[in-house]
Amino acid sequence: SSTGGSEDAGRDLCLRLTSRRVPENAAQKDRTGLPFGVTVQPFKPLPHFPVDASALLDPADEVARCGDCFGYVNGFCGLERDGWVCILCGNFSYWSSDPASDGGKPRYKRNARRNELPEIALPEYEIEVAGEVLTVNPREPLGTAPVYVALIDTTAPEETLELVRSTVLAAIEAVGPDALFGIVTFADRIGLFDVQAAAPSVRRVGLGKDGGLAMPLEEALPLRRLLAPVGAFKEELAAAVETIAPAKSRFGSAGFSRLGVDDGMIDGGDGPVGRRAFGPALEATLAWLGADAVEGRGGGRGA
Repeated sequence: SSTGGSEDAGRDLCLRLTSRRVPENAAQKDRTGLPFGVTVQPFKPLPHFPVDASALLDPADEVARCGDCFGYVNGFCGLERDGWVCILCGNFSYWSSDPASDGGKPRYKRNARRNELPEIALPEYEIEVAGEVLTVNPREPLGTAPVYVALIDTTAPEETLELVRSTVLAAIEAVGPDALFGIVTFADRIGLFDVQAAAPSVRRVGLGKDGGLAMPLEEALPLRRLLAPVGAFKEELAAAVETIAPAKSRFGSAGFSRLGVDDGMIDGGDGPVGRRAFGPALEATLAWLGADAVEGRGGGRGA
């Protein structure tokens, strides 16, 4: 949804907010049970900084952050002598008295030139956030390697799935060889892709009469089989993605010759599907990954 304003102003908006639509508040968000989130990426190079990967940026830990929502201080915040008011959540945070690395003086407190600091004075300011360092155990990657799962709705028409396939293939290329990648599809059933087997296949789980899954996903395919190491199974993952087609056109199609084929006609793609399993698929996949992560913290498996 648009934030409003004139047509010219709308063209300049890089981010249009929908938080006034849904979810309207935190209670509504919690009731949905969905993992809401946002990713913001610049659409063009920042005018104040060259596009140079070797350029040295100020470290993020030198910039003040809100003690409540962890937002960074900026020129839109209320700046006071002893602290500042966050423009995002309205929380008041005190300036840190720890001396900064620059000359051993505090960056904000009792700084007469505080308003000239780049994070306050400039409309855009680029900082370096500390990267997460993961140590992957090749003998036990589940629990030590980053995990990515593509959950794909095959009730979409072919032109939409073509874009989805291209996106998933690009993601497989981008995540790195140490990552674990899984493919899950859903229409009126959930498909779990096993690309690590000698004969790759799809295990399908239907819906029960109550609308839930007929069986737990773990019983259909162990999580270790779903999550394939990208470095060892990149070609198999890519081949599996290429076979994903609108649900109705999969019936009777050879597809990936070694992948399983639906055992019943599904009217999908441009037509209706009897019971679209989006809710059960999302809930079961998140619960599956979450339960495995809890077991991992207890000394068992992790994700």
